[in-house]
Amino acid sequence: MRAVFLEKETLDLNQNHDEFEISDKNKLHHLVNVLRLKQSVEITLFNESGLYAKAEIINIEKKKVVFKIDSPQQYTEPHQIELALCWLKKDALEDAMKIAVQIGITKLHMVKSQYSQQAYDLQTSRLKKVLVSAMEQSNHFKELEIYEYNSLDELFSHERVKGLDKYGFTLHQDMSVKGLDLKFNPRSIYLIGPEGGLSTQEIETLSAQNMKFFHLPTPIMRAPVAVSCALGYIVARI
Repeated sequence: MRAVFLEKETLDLNQNHDEFEISDKNKLHHLVNVLRLKQSVEITLFNESGLYAKAEIINIEKKKVVFKIDSPQQYTEPHQIELALCWLKKDALEDAMKIAVQIGITKLHMVKSQYSQQAYDLQTSRLKKVLVSAMEQSNHFKELEIYEYNSLDELFSHERVKGLDKYGFTLHQDMSVKGLDLKFNPRSIYLIGPEGGLSTQEIETLSAQNMKFFHLPTPIMRAPVAVSCALGYIVARI
């Protein structure tokens, strides 16, 4: 079903609404001219609170669209996988984050590594639009929580990730994967390194944190493709 994101200040789903109307020019243009929604069409409305509701368009006027709204429901996360991602170039990072949202990731840990790209502002309106678009496309109604760290050591010693099983996806076939239990723990965090790879020192740091590395028999992939491939494999395993 088509999903449309509305900020909580526009639609507070914690309150009861039998009917709701949108009159903001930009949102009106998006609904009528971009999405080409028609009267009687059913869509899903959601916001950053994690609530969503089915809605039927009952009237389209020149300056407003009116919806009949069902009772809101709380979105249930499809899994508890968390993703740790080393900084990438801007376009690659946006692609990787969009893929993560579509796979159901709700917690993203951004970390600086030795070979990672320079970080950029994660609060830009452009990135917000990219992530909202991914949520709408995938019907994943939970806003992505993003945390930033200055090093891998800071990330994996942080209180947030304690108690999570730690896994690292590698393209290096010669890296030791002995002892890896492929029955992945649903409460886990997975690291995707930068396209330049991890340094020897960083691999030693991660090994000291009891991280388990796994390898898939694939050609070399760009980081966004690695995110898609690794997370898809992990979701299937759990």
